[in-house]
Amino acid sequence: MDKRPLAIVALFYIIGIVLGSFLPDSVTLFHVFIVTLILITISFILSMNASSGEIASSPSASRNDRGGKVAHIFLFLSIVSLGTLLYLNSNIFPPDHISHFLGKDKVKAEIIGIIKSPAEARGVYYGKVNSRYIFELEGLEVSGTRYQVSGLTLIKIQTEKDYQYGDRLLVKGTIKRPFESVIARRPKADEAIPKKRLLRFARNDSAKDARNDSSNFNYKQYLENQNIFAIINASEKNVTLLSRNYKSNPILRYAYLVREKIKNQFLEKIPLESGAFLRAILLGDRSELPKKLNESFRNSGTMHILPVQCRV
Repeated sequence: MDKRPLAIVALFYIIGIVLGSFLPDSVTLFHVFIVTLILITISFILSMNASSGEIASSPSASRNDRGGKVAHIFLFLSIVSLGTLLYLNSNIFPPDHISHFLGKDKVKAEIIGIIKSPAEARGVYYGKVNSRYIFELEGLEVSGTRYQVSGLTLIKIQTEKDYQYGDRLLVKGTIKRPFESVIARRPKADEAIPKKRLLRFARNDSAKDARNDSSNFNYKQYLENQNIFAIINASEKNVTLLSRNYKSNPILRYAYLVREKIKNQFLEKIPLESGAFLRAILLGDRSELPKKLNESFRNSGTMHILPVQCRV
């Protein structure tokens, strides 16, 4: 402790943060706060006793040493508890956050929000082009009741129209929590897929997709890691553009404009698949990446080499 105190403190602090991620939902911030307060109090009392005993005679020195070690143990536990407290506090959302308004079922609603990224992806869905954007919420109306809400969602619009960063939209559609679907390991070629596992993919993946995917992938957790807690689905006729460049960052808007011009050059001068691959590598734009190529990256575990689009 005396040689490298900062390194030891940092280590136990990180242990506390990791521990916080594994705590069950029944353990609240208040519980951890009380435990932290108790540990700090005990650590302070033991430290004071140990320091006051340093001037004692030699027969009691061994007892003082043991008291100092116990004080260090409680100090380390306090640091761990502080790390856990920090983690739990960082995962508390304001009262108007979208996570407080949604249950397990999808809800029909009128939603107002702002596009926070260029198209994240495009694909054919039931014969129509489906474009996907990051969408920052402002308001929500459900069954005639209006709510002021905040938070990020993923919005999927059946449209070939290209919405831009900073577009403020009024959307009539459905909003729901992401499915907590976990893709398990890839079975061998001659291995049958159990019925339970087939049901896991029934909502949004075919048995073939389940067989071909080799990663353990939790889609809900993947979105929450990006602070996205809901998915909106809407058709083009139910989307109204209210304004452009609404509360947008001019620097980021210019960067997206330059990025779009470079993207168009790829589209004009390079074959589709090669151009889509280069855009994904150089610009972080996966919107035109073919499904087979996307799956190849995912199955080989090399999806991380594709940069992520920046956004605010």
